[in-house]
Amino acid sequence: MSPFLNHAKMAYTVEEASTLLSLSRAQIYRLIDHGEIETIKIGKSRRVTSRQLDAFLLALEQQTGHVPVADILSSQSRSRRTNHV
Repeated sequence: MSPFLNHAKMAYTVEEASTLLSLSRAQIYRLIDHGEIETIKIGKSRRVTSRQLDAFLLALEQQTGHVPVADILSSQSRSRRTNHV
């Protein structure tokens, strides 16, 4: 399961990805062109997978020095197990 988005689909159109990230379609294409968001091609269609969206968000967190959500959740899970022993 994604640490960021509750993904209903495995791959999204650029338009859908822009909605999920609350960015314009043009901004998403700029991020793709700069290699910040990876995509796949299915035939002639470009898609952004749920993993690629998560990788983009994780990279942003690491750039800003924030602890990734996955690390926080993992730490909380370990803490709960330790407290119940």
